[in-house]
Amino acid sequence: IGLVRYGFLGYDDGIDIALRVGTLTDSSLVARVVGQQQIITVGSKALLRRTTIATPQDIGELPAVVFRMPSTGMIRPWHFSSQGGRLTEMHPTPLISFDDGEAMVAAVRAGLGVTQVPSYMVEAELASGELVEILAQHRPPPLPLSAVYPGGQKNLPARTRVFIDFLATLRIAPKLRAPGAAEPARRRRR
Repeated sequence: IGLVRYGFLGYDDGIDIALRVGTLTDSSLVARVVGQQQIITVGSKALLRRTTIATPQDIGELPAVVFRMPSTGMIRPWHFSSQGGRLTEMHPTPLISFDDGEAMVAAVRAGLGVTQVPSYMVEAELASGELVEILAQHRPPPLPLSAVYPGGQKNLPARTRVFIDFLATLRIAPKLRAPGAAEPARRRRR
């Protein structure tokens, strides 16, 4: 297993399978959704203590730590959903930009601003209270996580098929509950 951060998946790449997040637009790939990824908006307690964020528009008042896409150099926009389910795209003015999610989280932990990142990247910081989720009621819908491989393969290698089936059994999904949802009941061990 190797990690290829950016690039294309093709026959000549020597790649059997890739994982992609988001809606796929390349019709030459075969895809199977194996999970989902929730994007959330977070900031440090210290930074958020000085302000109240009630709507996505309030974000404009805070410094933004943003993701710069290495392939294009463009800043990834932030997304929020409204009560009616409509998706709103925002282009925050960046204080600082990174092409690495871990660097973004470190900057937010240092109190440099707020950011949008996948929930799994900040689980520990949220659990400890170091970071706080803001605008949970405006989370965008989870993004599909797909296993993809080049189309046109008449006989998919068995190892690839087995790996895709394994990924599907993991049911990769955000661990955060939906806003307002009750905590799941815990089973008692006997």
